[in-house]
Amino acid sequence: MCDQTIATASREINAVHTVVVYGGVCVLGALAYTVLQTVIVAAQRPDSRLKTALGNDLKSKGSMLAYVASVPLAFAWRWGSIAIFVAVAWSG
Repeated sequence: MCDQTIATASREINAVHTVVVYGGVCVLGALAYTVLQTVIVAAQRPDSRLKTALGNDLKSKGSMLAYVASVPLAFAWRWGSIAIFVAVAWSG
């Protein structure tokens, strides 16, 4: 879905809006992951191995915050926004 969204945005609007749309898709994906993870962990026992393995999961929370920051940044400096996407991808 992300590829189709970006391809459509690239044809229809300028480069800044393409970066904004990509950031929006990333924010929504990160939000969906966070909600799903929270629901699954909440359904587990308090001492579950999954909860222990995830810990406080700073990477996913940091990634979502970075994606949220990249959206308004794209209007001012799209290359900065793209740099955030690359940094999040390389932090894995």
